Amino acid sequence: MGHRIILLGIQGSGKGTQAQRLSGLLHVPHVSTGQLLWEAMSSQTVLGQQISAKMDSGTLVSDTEIDDLLRERLSQADCQNGWLLDGYPRRLTQAITLSQSFPPTMALHLQLGEDSARQRLFTRLICPQGHAYNSVYRPPRVDDLCDDDGLPLKRRSDETPEGIDRRFQMFREETLPVVRYYQEQRILHDVDASQSVGAVTRAILRHIAVTQTETT
Repeated sequence: MGHRIILLGIQGSGKGTQAQRLSGLLHVPHVSTGQLLWEAMSSQTVLGQQISAKMDSGTLVSDTEIDDLLRERLSQADCQNGWLLDGYPRRLTQAITLSQSFPPTMALHLQLGEDSARQRLFTRLICPQGHAYNSVYRPPRVDDLCDDDGLPLKRRSDETPEGIDRRFQMFREETLPVVRYYQEQRILHDVDASQSVGAVTRAILRHIAVTQTETT
């Protein structure tokens, strides 16, 4: 079994960016719940149609539906030697469910203060497939177009001051217990996410190297 890595952190801490970089370096797939939802809505499966109808009506997708999507994705052949998971688990029940079927080998907590995270979110751009950019810190090569798939980049509709405050509150209430859960499992590693993108990647790789040494 290869690397099974969870990326945790407040919104704007760079989870998606680091997952994309690490995926190439570690040769394991980056699995994003945002991309899974987009792919499901683009499909003609029964589950995909259900999710698409909910998203169109503004209804929240249930944990069960997300769990089903994730279970199917992590069961595919390219995930058998490891994966990087971004956007899940968001709450403790999801972390417990994941550990029962696909136990992670490492959880990385990208630590960033709320003021810095808020500043990043105000300048963040997202493509429909979940690739993240920042007009100040990590701009695309071509204005408003994703480097990977050429799709138009947009700001998230909930990244208003009020929306960001709500998401930060959800992180404190729902996701910090997940951080503590993995800390109790002794697989959590804290990373200073206020550094440059490259410095954060190097710090993560050092944690991975130390973990590999300790388990061999």
